[in-house]
Amino acid sequence: MVGDLAEWLAGRRAACRLSLRPIPWGESTSWRFRCGRLEHVSGGFFSVVGIRTTAGASVFHDICQPIIDQPEVGILGFIVRPTAAGWEWLVQAKAEPGNVGEVQLAPSVQATLSNYTRVHGGAATPYIDRFIAPGRSDTVVRDSLQSEHGNRFLGKYNSNVTVLSGDGGPTPCSADWRWVAAAELRAMLAMDFAVNTDARSVLFCSDWKLLAEGAPFARWRGGCDWRAGLPGSFEAAAEDDETDVLEWLDGERRGIVLDVQTVELESLPSWEITGDGIVRRADGRSRIGAYAVEANSREVGFWDQPFYLGDREEEVVQLCQQRDGVLRFLMRASIEAGFRERVQVGPSWQSDDLASGEPPALVIAELIRRGQERMATMQSDEGGRFFRSVCRYRIVELPPDCEFPGLTQSHVWLTLGQIWRLSNIQGVFTNEARSAFSMLLADV
Repeated sequence: MVGDLAEWLAGRRAACRLSLRPIPWGESTSWRFRCGRLEHVSGGFFSVVGIRTTAGASVFHDICQPIIDQPEVGILGFIVRPTAAGWEWLVQAKAEPGNVGEVQLAPSVQATLSNYTRVHGGAATPYIDRFIAPGRSDTVVRDSLQSEHGNRFLGKYNSNVTVLSGDGGPTPCSADWRWVAAAELRAMLAMDFAVNTDARSVLFCSDWKLLAEGAPFARWRGGCDWRAGLPGSFEAAAEDDETDVLEWLDGERRGIVLDVQTVELESLPSWEITGDGIVRRADGRSRIGAYAVEANSREVGFWDQPFYLGDREEEVVQLCQQRDGVLRFLMRASIEAGFRERVQVGPSWQSDDLASGEPPALVIAELIRRGQERMATMQSDEGGRFFRSVCRYRIVELPPDCEFPGLTQSHVWLTLGQIWRLSNIQGVFTNEARSAFSMLLADV
């Protein structure tokens, strides 16, 4: 079954005709620099602005950088239907110019407000009515606002929605949509560059029972490898309650002083606007560049837009450990200027934490070397706005006797049950945390 879906994805990639080329700003027909920002001529979609921070902690003080400002809320949604053989999910093979492989598995609907209101003047978004105005036979199983990357987006949130169809679900409207069994979909989560960042987010926020063949993770009970700890972690006792976690998170938010102001791009001291990019003075590398895109499977066949350019491979590591007989996951309070809440729950370690020089990041980087890698995938992040932004996601298990000197109160241990119950609450988990845990859903 997994082979069938992988072959279908390969076929959609072969059928896709997508090309892009870098262009100077002067060649763009749709974007302009105006009043200190780079914006679309329609006033829709998104813009690029500058930010400057004022913070109580020196590591977050006086950050000056360009950032994507996209205040409109997008819809990311899967339609699910029951069948005699189990749950099926309506997936889309979506072409996004910034993704490795270009075409990856996406939610049934993945659209910004500007897209589904057709500001681009192109085709309508298939199935959007199932999410804007669900019918009598549709049940909204989960619906929550979730953030995008808080160091590249300013206050950007999307509705992550799972709709259960009681009428057999819609017929695929083209060869780019397909109903797939839950087992097929979850297996693709363990593959490199197969499931896009928006699908990973919605699956994490969904009801995991709709991906499982029974109770989540129950098939590993009594096993001999590390997965034997997953069912107990998901079913952890009631005293492992999420109330304490939310109180801890609220305390972290109250304790941070971080003010973020938008400023003109031209005023950023370490950046300059050149003829073909927004460039970091220190190394002369463009962070924002313009591209012309042609595609045969999008709402419009040609457009141009700015992209946030990836300049290195990032890494995210999620640590776990058997503690008091239960598999638990080490999370941290992640402070990012683009979060409305300023603080969300992030994975144990990210490479950009190390770059910031935070002492706990150095401690955890050393601990990672003592653990055993259990899962790893290479993924593209947000191929509609980022160009070739690649991240390696890893789950690493530490020995039970491993100590954690140097950690602060900004870290917390969570069970899988707590993580699942918190997954549908707005602004709790970062995009990176959602992607890291989506790997585990391959084993749900």
